[in-house]
Amino acid sequence: IAWQNLSNASVSSVHDLYSDYMRQSSVYEK
Repeated sequence: IAWQNLSNASVSSVHDLYSDYMRQSSVYEK
């Protein structure tokens, strides 16, 4: 259970970083 919670936290963190990266990329494209 602890590992699953840690995995979910990692996924959400990666998702946030990915969202920020995509947001910056879209700005650079424009």
